[in-house]
Amino acid sequence: MLFRSPPELVAQLDKMPSWVAAMGIGYIKDLVAGDMPSQGADDWLEKQFRATGRPVEAIEDSNQVMSNINQVPEDDQRLMLEAAILAPARTHDELDAAAHAFARGEVGPDSPLMIMPTAFDPNAAMADPLLASRNAAWVESLIARLKARRGTTLFAAGAGHFVGPGSVIDLLGKRGLKVERVQ
Repeated sequence: MLFRSPPELVAQLDKMPSWVAAMGIGYIKDLVAGDMPSQGADDWLEKQFRATGRPVEAIEDSNQVMSNINQVPEDDQRLMLEAAILAPARTHDELDAAAHAFARGEVGPDSPLMIMPTAFDPNAAMADPLLASRNAAWVESLIARLKARRGTTLFAAGAGHFVGPGSVIDLLGKRGLKVERVQ
């Protein structure tokens, strides 16, 4: 892939932290396969809420998230980069499978939404700062917000945070909260 890429792109990738370059390579591969970038549901909901004057609050400090990710040892980041380079290209149907599964409510253990950290991160070093720690912190923040305010709270994030063990839904359920999917 890199040999077929413009030298300017390769030079840019070389300047990035390894984990950012790995994600960039995955993004490029998906574009080549026909995936068209679009807003996530969380982005769309935020835009709608802001347009109607509803409150929108951040659940985390993005600078802290980036700091936590950047603390992953370079050796682990390089493994992620190598995995991204060596990963086989996905087909358009494979790329669409996750979105279709989420739309149908198929979020169980066999869902195409399931994130397998070792597929893109052989040591699973990025799984903690990208998913596990964030999900746990979000759950604590959500519980505190629910106790402090009456009414309905809409929480939106990327779909990968809502499936499998250790997901926001799983952690909330373990704390005795009822989680309801909104279609």
